[in-house]
Amino acid sequence: MAKRPPLPTVELRSQLEVSRSELYEGIESRFNLLFYRYQEEYNYNPLAAMQPLQKIDRTNVPNERMPATFELQLRGYSIALFDTEASIRIHIAPDETALLEWLEDLTEDAQTEIHRRISGSRFDFHCTKENRSKIVADSLAERVTYWVTMKGSQKRRSVPKVESSKAPVTESSTIRAISETYASRTTAPRRTRREPDLSLLENKTLNRKQASKAMGITERTLDRWVDEGKLKPIRIGSRVSFSTNELRLLITESTDKGRQ
Repeated sequence: MAKRPPLPTVELRSQLEVSRSELYEGIESRFNLLFYRYQEEYNYNPLAAMQPLQKIDRTNVPNERMPATFELQLRGYSIALFDTEASIRIHIAPDETALLEWLEDLTEDAQTEIHRRISGSRFDFHCTKENRSKIVADSLAERVTYWVTMKGSQKRRSVPKVESSKAPVTESSTIRAISETYASRTTAPRRTRREPDLSLLENKTLNRKQASKAMGITERTLDRWVDEGKLKPIRIGSRVSFSTNELRLLITESTDKGRQ
């Protein structure tokens, strides 16, 4: 299996670092079953010998089994971690074959990082070690298929259409009359499906118009998702923007639902 090459520019390497940093910001509340720690009720800080013992907040430690929630969080974390780099690799890979080899190499590194974080026996409370390994492997395999398929669709869209050299066929007056009659009975035009513009996800945040284009939805739908709490905007004064990490997760969830 070929090793994936380093990202070619400092801008792309910085983008990956920022994406990973954003992923781990507030991750203990987002994936609380994966990132809590069992600690003693009191913890002593050896670097501050003059300070008294400090009480540890244990409010986020689960006290009942939640196997389904654990599986969803492990799946979500695996996908989010993998996509931080896969969403960049798709734009620099020359073809599907190269992208597949790179993503298989990325899968091994992602599995190593994920298993290092969930290898403790305390996670057996929610899910066995064997099931955890299967959840991670299945989630990453689905993402490899997703990104390679997206690469193929991008390539097909970029191929120019070749006009036929055949002489045009002249339609008879009867056929023309039938076509016009059928067209006149059509009450509404067909709605065309919007394709997500994944190239926009290379940015850290997007405005309202860019976010709707990246998701392949209308701005009206985007506003509805915000009202429903499905998507949380970033508000700075009167300016509203959206995190691309949140958008990637929504695209992933929509893709998974479409396969079911």
